[in-house]
Amino acid sequence: MLDRAVREMKGEAGPDEAETQLNLGLNIRIPVNYIPEENQRLRMYKRIAGVETESQLSDVGAELEDRYGESPAAVRDLLDYASLKLLALRVGVNAIERKRDLVTIKFRQNAGIDPAKLARFVSSQRGAQFTPDGMLKFVLKATAAEEVLDHLESLLERLAAEIPVTASTSEPVT
Repeated sequence: MLDRAVREMKGEAGPDEAETQLNLGLNIRIPVNYIPEENQRLRMYKRIAGVETESQLSDVGAELEDRYGESPAAVRDLLDYASLKLLALRVGVNAIERKRDLVTIKFRQNAGIDPAKLARFVSSQRGAQFTPDGMLKFVLKATAAEEVLDHLESLLERLAAEIPVTASTSEPVT
């Protein structure tokens, strides 16, 4: 994280630092009755958006519960959303978009996806397709935020090739 901040201050961008966009059409707002003060809510959004590891996300979740009490479903969904974004970034996803019941996942060219697992998924899902430009399209009937997030996380985990983990950090190496 510090290394990235120093590079940004120097105007250098790491070639491996791609951003992942999620547009899932879900309500993942922090409820006003959970964090009444607007500035505190905005600060927590910023903290969640800035996490770079699952460990940092877990720390933010623990801080939320410590400061404001048990997290309501909307906050848990927001944390799951951030977790999905971290996973998507790790496996090489540029974007995930959901419009009604159609989901489109756009993979980077160097995505860590197992081609055989991808082919099995496409052949097992009615109407699913994988386009030559690296886009996976499929139907997802789930509408509740928790269901959508769980399904997408499960799918990316199933499609991912083995992601090496460093012994010192227990975080996947990208």
